[in-house]
Amino acid sequence: MRSIYLNVLPSSADANLRTQYQTIAATPQAARTLGVPYLNLEALAEAICHRHGLTIAPVLLTHRTLKTAVKMTLNPADLPGTVRAFTPAIRTILRSGLDVDALASVSFPRVRQVTEVTRMYQQMLRDCRAIDPAELFWQATRLQVGEGKTTGGDRKPLLIYGYCTLRPDNLAFIDAIAEDESAIVLPWGEGDGFQELREAIDRLQQCGWVVGN
Repeated sequence: MRSIYLNVLPSSADANLRTQYQTIAATPQAARTLGVPYLNLEALAEAICHRHGLTIAPVLLTHRTLKTAVKMTLNPADLPGTVRAFTPAIRTILRSGLDVDALASVSFPRVRQVTEVTRMYQQMLRDCRAIDPAELFWQATRLQVGEGKTTGGDRKPLLIYGYCTLRPDNLAFIDAIAEDESAIVLPWGEGDGFQELREAIDRLQQCGWVVGN
């Protein structure tokens, strides 16, 4: 059973942080609170990608590759302006994990253009054994799920602590990497400021996580 705890650590955690769990902390301060080495979700996702020969593309490489992808796909008269205009939409597609092939069938010309550029951009990065930072968690999730199906991977019970916001790509990664007996501790309150966390809890529960006592 994988559990969600609201505002409090699981009762088993006090004596077993180092032996039972691989502890994931949102910040160095959160790690110090627990008395454990600092490791966050990003570092864990990067480690999985590195294990498969993929690196996070640096800013210069992402800019140069995206510029080339736009030129090869659209060859616009205003190349710099088109790159600037397309960049937010491409990053949104990558961060959301949308199916690029499905988007390619959309009837709106602008959507098809963005999709074509995104596909070319991703392929060019893969040719360099790199990924865009915006797709880190989805890529790591796919790799981890593949490991689990073929070799068992290295899924360990996790204790995830200190996160006040969790996007869908974060949640998908957590669900893929977290072994049975894992736990996540989330802040909780009744105000509107906790709406995003309520949605995160709903998503985790849909994946079989339960709210602990």
